[in-house]
Amino acid sequence: YDDLVERILGEALPKRMISSSGKIRSTRSSAS
Repeated sequence: YDDLVERILGEALPKRMISSSGKIRSTRSSAS
């Protein structure tokens, strides 16, 4: 499930957006 989420986030959201948003990064850490 985690891999799927990362894949969706990676493809749905721009890389720069993920880098800029600490929330996405935080979510990834929490999900792992």
